[in-house]
Amino acid sequence: MVRAFRAGRTAPERIEALNAAARRAFATPTVQAAMAEMAFTIEPTTPAAFGERLRSDIARWGPVVKQTGFKAEA
Repeated sequence: MVRAFRAGRTAPERIEALNAAARRAFATPTVQAAMAEMAFTIEPTTPAAFGERLRSDIARWGPVVKQTGFKAEA
């Protein structure tokens, strides 16, 4: 699964344009073959759906991460 993040203040129309460009690129046979070779899964989505998935993952895994005391290193 491939996901991309942008700055929080990126204009919605810019995000939509980037999403459309990424979807076109991921639909090409060359990119699909390269991603498959690396065992990546292409799951086209919308920015809104990605945001919801991210919120859901944070709600699900956030407490686990806090409980373990994990700290990311720079």
